[in-house]
Amino acid sequence: MKHEGFLIQNAGLQPRLYRTAWGMVTLGFWVAYLYLWLPAATLAMWAAGVRLAVMELYLHQHKIDVFLLSVLPLLAVMTGVLLIGWAEINRVWFVGKERRGQVPNVSIDRVAAALQTPQPIAHALQELKIAVLQMDTDAIPYMVVDGAPQLIPAAQPTTMPDVVLAPLLPAVEA
Repeated sequence: MKHEGFLIQNAGLQPRLYRTAWGMVTLGFWVAYLYLWLPAATLAMWAAGVRLAVMELYLHQHKIDVFLLSVLPLLAVMTGVLLIGWAEINRVWFVGKERRGQVPNVSIDRVAAALQTPQPIAHALQELKIAVLQMDTDAIPYMVVDGAPQLIPAAQPTTMPDVVLAPLLPAVEA
């Protein structure tokens, strides 16, 4: 694969000003994209009957129903208060509490007996974070291999590019 120097490999290595500026550019394009979807959203709301619901609830026979106009927003606020209150009660109730109890450590002897394997294999299982077990035909482990993924170094370009692209914004140390 050809090395592309203008692609960002690690955004954390960019200066903060670059990240902020490109974040603002990205936000602007997202706002423009969502603005283009407004006609489709209007069509969907029309198809769902939102306009008809407003006409029936608030403007039925060209009169505003004061009861509905006051009760529906009040119900929405009460529902929000109820849900936020329930979340706060749970936060206070469970803060600092561990959901699971402490699990006692299992001895190497018990692991070896349960797997019907020698002690060194049980000890290796305890030491390794990711282990691959080699088993015989009776499903008894006879070998343990470290299953941690090996890091593969990134491909380095064989030649330096002839032209170095200048940054679009001036360099500022963060």
